[in-house]
Amino acid sequence: MNDREVFLSYAREDQARVKQILEALLKRGFPVFFDREMISGVEWEKVLESRLQDAYAVVVVWSSHSVKKATQESGWILREATIGLEKGRLFPIQIESGLTIPEPFKHIQAAHLSEWNPDVNDSEFDRKISLLRALWVSEQGLLKDEKVWRIRLKTRTDT
Repeated sequence: MNDREVFLSYAREDQARVKQILEALLKRGFPVFFDREMISGVEWEKVLESRLQDAYAVVVVWSSHSVKKATQESGWILREATIGLEKGRLFPIQIESGLTIPEPFKHIQAAHLSEWNPDVNDSEFDRKISLLRALWVSEQGLLKDEKVWRIRLKTRTDT
């Protein structure tokens, strides 16, 4: 089961920018399902559906491309964002300014990263995902980097 993963939803056209977001999430210890890392030979629709259903949360990356695809009834982005919303764990990231987010997602505050410096160590990214981090820690436990940090801190205070 993959209930300790974050499912990353995006439009293929935004893959370069999404990889930067993926790297930033991984750097912070989040286990992330990224469909481009699926192995060949699997039935991709079944894998996507299973990982989506089992995911702890859905991070949807809104752009002009993903908004357009989400307005199409058969689009995966619409399906993925809807599942995140139904779980109560939809975390939108907006990578372009001036977007009109489709219903019923527009009432969920997005992390605006249109001017984000894609440095994985940028503290602005931490501030933008603080709710995801707080919910994860309260419901799922410590993230990988937090475990290491707390062990180091404990070791330093014990000496």
